[in-house]
This record gives sequence, structure tokens and C-alpha cells, in this order.
Amino acid sequence: MSKTKNIEQLLEKAMTNKQGGLIPWYERVPSEVQPFIDGLKSIIRQGKKPNASSVSRILSEEYNFPVSRTRVATWIQKYTDDIIKEG
Repeated sequence: MSKTKNIEQLLEKAMTNKQGGLIPWYERVPSEVQPFIDGLKSIIRQGKKPNASSVSRILSEEYNFPVSRTRVATWIQKYTDDIIKEG
């Protein structure tokens, strides 16, 4: 019975809308990672597109700052779109 209650609580928790508190990874970059991110931004401004999988792997393995490939890809696309809008 306790497992059922636990599952019910977990399901209820899974349906809860959580607002606020989530800061995007690119806004909470540690200082030792910032030069790498600045380099990526520079590359993107030159019209080149870094590989999201490689960036994610470098962040995890070299900087111990895990970010999913999908999150990196989303950021690259958003940053590229922002540059295009700026003209």
C-alpha cells in the first residue's frame, strides 16, 4: 500500500506546474567556462555553427559543467537568431 501512495504522490508531483526558479544554463556559466562561451559566441558571429554535441561534451568533460546537447543546440539557434535580428 505504501508503494501505491508513493506512486500517487509522485504522479501528483509530476503534474504540478512549477514556475520560476529555473535559470538558463548560459546565464549561470561559471567564470572558468565563460572564455569558452565567449569564443563560441565569436565563432557564431562569424557565421560558423559549432557542433552542439561537441560543445556539450566539452562542457561536461573539460569543465565539469553538464549541459545537454539539446539545450546547447537551442542556445546556438537562439543566439544565431538574435544576431540576425540585430542585423
